Amino acid sequence: MTSHVSTPNLAPPGLDASFVARKPRSLASDAWRQFRRHRLAMFGASVLVLMLVFTLAGPLIYPADPRKIDFGISMMAPSRCGPCGRWPKPSRW
Repeated sequence: MTSHVSTPNLAPPGLDASFVARKPRSLASDAWRQFRRHRLAMFGASVLVLMLVFTLAGPLIYPADPRKIDFGISMMAPSRCGPCGRWPKPSRW
């Protein structure tokens, strides 16, 4: 004689038993799941990652030494050589 023992249904009324039987989620995985569903948050995260990549790749693209750039030129008054200050004089002038 075999006896069949069934598991009791612990689900609240209106919910099926699979709701109670699922694996519990951690707080971090629940937060990550909600973050992935939010489109604007994902867009902002992708913009942030792109800015980080461009910041790290910047010295490879433009290898000039920033300490040798003369930023005082931008403060010069407009002149005949150029509206933004001193430009190299063309050979025809």
